[in-house]
Amino acid sequence: MTATLCLAALIYYRGWVRLRRVLPNVASRWWPCAFAAGLFALWAAIGSPLAALDEELLSVHMVQHMLLSVVVAPLILLGAPALPLLYAIPGRLMLNGGVARLLRSSSVRALGRVLAHPAICWSVALVVFIGWHTPPMLQLGLHSEGWHAVEHASFLGSGLLFWWPVVQLWPSSPVRHQW
Repeated sequence: MTATLCLAALIYYRGWVRLRRVLPNVASRWWPCAFAAGLFALWAAIGSPLAALDEELLSVHMVQHMLLSVVVAPLILLGAPALPLLYAIPGRLMLNGGVARLLRSSSVRALGRVLAHPAICWSVALVVFIGWHTPPMLQLGLHSEGWHAVEHASFLGSGLLFWWPVVQLWPSSPVRHQW
């Protein structure tokens, strides 16, 4: 876990440095700090000695959930990971691999617009929180390593969705919803 997160930080930083060279006014100096803090909080939640106590103390288990959805997710989004990670991809992979073509496709953009709507984001986060805290799902997550990993991934994913309309970084377009 630690090595994977360190690799992710290095890849991000490489992209951020390349982005700063090309667009110095776009890439904020605070982005790497926020992204690194998010990765550290992710490590604290699932890679640190704290994670070993999650099966023994329900409070530690709940702290993990809160870290993933309320701390890790907004910090990673504040690090604006899309641009630095895109700039970290070698140019030939970006063009030849079809990443640029995929990101520009109308279906991917339409899916992004639907998923970025605040009502969808809030609903997904609510369903994940309630769903995993029903007795059968809670027991499933506590007794199976595989399902526990799925649980953590869903808390992080729903946290990213929940915070996306709040942070509103690229590639989303800032939209003010009436509600």
